[in-house]
Amino acid sequence: MQTNNKTDFSDETSETIQKKVIEDIEQSASELNGLWKVFSQLQTQTKQWSTLTFELFLLELSNSIDVVKRLIVCQILFISLLVLFLFSASVGVGVVTYYFTASLIISYGAFLFALFVILAGLVRYQQYIMQFMGFKQTVAQIKEGLDVCTQQASKSNPDEKARR
Repeated sequence: MQTNNKTDFSDETSETIQKKVIEDIEQSASELNGLWKVFSQLQTQTKQWSTLTFELFLLELSNSIDVVKRLIVCQILFISLLVLFLFSASVGVGVVTYYFTASLIISYGAFLFALFVILAGLVRYQQYIMQFMGFKQTVAQIKEGLDVCTQQASKSNPDEKARR
């Protein structure tokens, strides 16, 4: 009879151990499944972020190309008007000193003032266009994404160390 009790007790103990092992395996599988889901979500979010960052890069590249085209046209106009302005100024000085008439001086002053206003407007427009050139937004977006990733990594590291 005692041998039967020992066998029953050992059977119960082995069944209990097997149940604990099965529960541990199920819990480990559940944790692995949860980690896999988190990894999949992180992978999806990282893919979306990189896709959106690349689209932002292409958008800013397109914007910069358009700005460069406009800048070239503005430079051509600016240089040609600058040449005309300098030529007009030298001709005007010669004409004014030659004739010394009040009406000619006033008309020449109005002409120079108009050219000056045009040149000043082109300079302002050129400065306005220059602010759109570059990849400031893309660089800021990439820095923001990297900061978020490093903060998440630093937050997850203490959690993992505490679990161990």
